Amino acid sequence: MSAPPDEEAGKHGDASESTIARLAEEAKGMLNLNSKQKENAQRKTQNITSTFTKATSQLLPGQLVKDEFFTLFESVGALEIMDPKMDSGFVPEGDTFDADFDPAAPLQADQIIWIIDQLLCLEITWLDGYPLSQTLFTSLHVDRLIAPDNKFFTFTGQAQRGGLDAMDVGYVLVHRVLRAYCIALVKCAEAVSHTIQGQTFYEEEDFVTHLFGRELLPQVGDEQAIEMVMDAKNWLEDQDGESNLASCHMVCCMPGVLIT
Repeated sequence: MSAPPDEEAGKHGDASESTIARLAEEAKGMLNLNSKQKENAQRKTQNITSTFTKATSQLLPGQLVKDEFFTLFESVGALEIMDPKMDSGFVPEGDTFDADFDPAAPLQADQIIWIIDQLLCLEITWLDGYPLSQTLFTSLHVDRLIAPDNKFFTFTGQAQRGGLDAMDVGYVLVHRVLRAYCIALVKCAEAVSHTIQGQTFYEEEDFVTHLFGRELLPQVGDEQAIEMVMDAKNWLEDQDGESNLASCHMVCCMPGVLIT
């Protein structure tokens, strides 16, 4: 039989107070140490594999030990750790977290169309119930726009710092057309997420609203995003004589329609 809610709450409260008191005591002790003592007192990594394995061997089949914040998402992710095909945070040996890709580099019209097409596929996959970390956030262009240090929502990179001609068609396609599409796409995702959160649904079963520490450009209003798309649309209309730009123009209009 489960303990009464008040009793359970009391246990959690006592544990939290005990943890806070212990951490406060450790912090107070650290203040009284000299620099050498502080260096020696730093917490070090300890291999707990054998201890952990021994403890888990005492669990009964089907038994699970977890805290109150352990959700279905974490339980599924726990089964994927270190699996190159499933663990999105796994880095193969010799690889780094740095992407060998410059989101600010100029692109041809057919490349822009391909990227927009892939972004549309990622958006549909997200709407189908997959998390943003496996869909829209896998785009390096979108990731650059919503990065916490990007205050002006621009594509920054080596190409931009290299002082390229701002009138170059490839440059404009990236920084005017693709940027407008990505911003409108993010705002569409924000609108969908807010709409779903206002309804009754099962988190991580019907839909995943987790943003993984990022924000969906709250500083940019819907009207501002639509203006960017319309600006890109007008520029593309003036460039209809260029190869493939007419098709790019048609695709660019899609996020503006979704927002409205």
